[in-house]
Amino acid sequence: MPVRTSLVAALAAVLASAAPLAAQAPLDAPPLTLSYVDGRVDLARESRVTAAEVPDAIDVDDRLIATDGRAELVGDDGTLFHLAAGADLRIDAGMRPRLVRGRLIVHTTPAAGDVALALPAGVLRLEPHGIYDLRADDLDGDTVVIVVDGRATMTSGDSEWPLGADAELHLDPREARPRWSRAGRADELLIWSRRRADRATLTRAAATLPPAVQTWGPDLAQAGQWGTIAPYGAVWYPTVAAGWRPYTDGRWRMTRRGWTWIDRARWGWPVHHYGRWGFQPSRGWYWMPQRTWGPGWVSWVVGADHVGWAPLGWDASPVVAFPLGGHATPEGRWASTWSIAPRSTFGARGAARVLLTDPRTLPGPVLGGFVSQAIGPRGAAGPDDRFLARPDQWAATPAWPRRAVPVAPVGPLTRPPTRPSPRVLDAPRGPDDDGVAMRRPGDAPAARPPDAPLSPTERPR
Repeated sequence: MPVRTSLVAALAAVLASAAPLAAQAPLDAPPLTLSYVDGRVDLARESRVTAAEVPDAIDVDDRLIATDGRAELVGDDGTLFHLAAGADLRIDAGMRPRLVRGRLIVHTTPAAGDVALALPAGVLRLEPHGIYDLRADDLDGDTVVIVVDGRATMTSGDSEWPLGADAELHLDPREARPRWSRAGRADELLIWSRRRADRATLTRAAATLPPAVQTWGPDLAQAGQWGTIAPYGAVWYPTVAAGWRPYTDGRWRMTRRGWTWIDRARWGWPVHHYGRWGFQPSRGWYWMPQRTWGPGWVSWVVGADHVGWAPLGWDASPVVAFPLGGHATPEGRWASTWSIAPRSTFGARGAARVLLTDPRTLPGPVLGGFVSQAIGPRGAAGPDDRFLARPDQWAATPAWPRRAVPVAPVGPLTRPPTRPSPRVLDAPRGPDDDGVAMRRPGDAPAARPPDAPLSPTERPR
């Protein structure tokens, strides 16, 4: 019994000491996210070509080839890109989509800024709230721009041409002047593209979602239910098996933005990259949408042979779950929210899902060797040094034997804290996002947690 007690105490002390938001500072989202694939679509990345899988981040130097199928991509501002069969799309060094060849239909949202794309004949700038049909020939450099709705500007060399609704512009590098005509009738691909765009906007009644998440609305409606919890506003409950927790059914992949979570479920992309998590004993896990993208909103602990992570709650601290009817022991609290994986397999290339280890099976000395880090592990199975934009963030904070304080559960059964949530003494706190939860139309404004960062308009002068 003394051995068992010491093991539980070590586990509670080590994992409780993980620094709040020791994980990810808000970063720019990847240029595009692959949200739908129908047929054969290939992804060329790091000198390898594999079948494209949904969801996935499409980043700089990535190349998406719709060999014999269609694909949908979504930008962080909600802009939709529909790739037709035979099209080749790349992300250039400026994080700008480049249509090398084939056909691409773009839907810009009212909330989007100007969207810039590279075409064989030049650069096209698309204004918000429009539909644009683009075609390119990589051999001859021919470019066709059709403005179905909205306005655009095409720049080629020293020439610039504005386009309005129903305008069709043909650019041939062998001809001195462009050719103009009126847009024709919608074909089958454009009709399909409109339906996909309507699918994203018609489901917003469930909750007021960020633009980048709206395209996932139907998937969230099918995979869970919406509810309201004060003070967070609208929250989403996934329909999952008993024992499920966030950041477990998928894998970590190193990108230019750090360790990025790739979930196996379609609905897994928005809920693991936009927002925070909480736990309710009667209903389980719930997701609180927010606007800021992150590669993975988790807190990390790293040992000599293991890596651990836990989802962050509203207050930017690791969530603590108290299962209904369970015992509030340190072992039960932490084993239900933290995921531990062998370091030798963490981030393994080609793995479909991460291999998890039950933290209750780890001996006390292993648990006592964990430290908290800012962005996760490095080493043989860690990131490539060329991806490290800010190496200073890798400095480790000792997590043992530093004295820890208990962390309150995040959920509706407890009152919103009246003071900042307990944290490890002297532990550094990383930056958070805007801390604004999405709400249903007509809901009263959600109360701001006391430790949520102020918006620029609220900062003292």
